Amino acid sequence: MLLAERTERAIEACYDAVLAPAKWPRALQLLAESLGAESCTFFSDDEEVLPKMPISSEHAEFHELWLRNEADAPDPHTRRAPAFRRAGYTTLVENQISTEEERRTLPYYQEIARPGARDWYASTPFMVDAHRWSLPLYRGARRGGFVPEETRCFAAVGPHLGRIVRLAKRFAAFQLASGLSSLERASAALVLNAEGRAKDMNLMA
Repeated sequence: MLLAERTERAIEACYDAVLAPAKWPRALQLLAESLGAESCTFFSDDEEVLPKMPISSEHAEFHELWLRNEADAPDPHTRRAPAFRRAGYTTLVENQISTEEERRTLPYYQEIARPGARDWYASTPFMVDAHRWSLPLYRGARRGGFVPEETRCFAAVGPHLGRIVRLAKRFAAFQLASGLSSLERASAALVLNAEGRAKDMNLMA
């Protein structure tokens, strides 16, 4: 399926963000809006994910709300979507993840989705090497749920996203190796991950 010109421009912006990571929020926001969403992010089962998972510029406030509350208000999307993927489903929409009753009663919808104006969800999968990734898309109640006419183009975006994320991971790994090489010329060096654990070190460390 041919992509809309607006979506093609957004994908080009994502390719640009591989070499200039500061451009990720704007690039992903362009992509989200081109697909009928208000914000988006990435989700993956890959432990070697990007150093900091990009989110679209309009997703930041909701992301902070999600981080604060998710432990006590579990997100059904992160728990249920992988099973759909393994069963062969491609694009998912909110009605496949939750029922009307659940959207009225589950803590996630009361404490995160509704206050964050991200009531409706859709996602499209793609592969990066041997790992399953997806692009979750969100919008508020006033726009209503995603409908089939909107989601038909999602599958065509997946292969582009697979290439983009693969390039981003390799570029991040190259930057990490280059940084260690520079530090190695001076002294012992450790590179820590987000949890503060040693991810890599040079010989002097």
